[in-house]
Amino acid sequence: MSNEQFEIVIPVRNLDSCRAFYRGLLGLGNPVFDSNFQVEFQLDNRATLILQKITDGQDGQAKVPEWQFRVEKPEELSKLLHSYGFRIEALNRRNTFRCLDPENNPFIILNQTDA
Repeated sequence: MSNEQFEIVIPVRNLDSCRAFYRGLLGLGNPVFDSNFQVEFQLDNRATLILQKITDGQDGQAKVPEWQFRVEKPEELSKLLHSYGFRIEALNRRNTFRCLDPENNPFIILNQTDA
């Protein structure tokens, strides 16, 4: 078994808005590290999601990789996000959705039991 650790780093301009989105709407809970410049959420025992604040003059156009977020009920989460006005796109695969966070960073919601 691998002991590798993975980090998903997402550059954001409005850290407060993104913190609230990931903590509350996506249900990641309280961050394991929280400052005015960086917020870290532990996704599981091998992965960390990091939001890094971009300051004026920094390039915020870096391509953020589309990462996968596995949940028990992806359809319910996609409906919740849609009710808050977030863009949701159903993909060909059942219960799989492409979403955008408050700063249009992409991620995929899918069922945690899908391999």
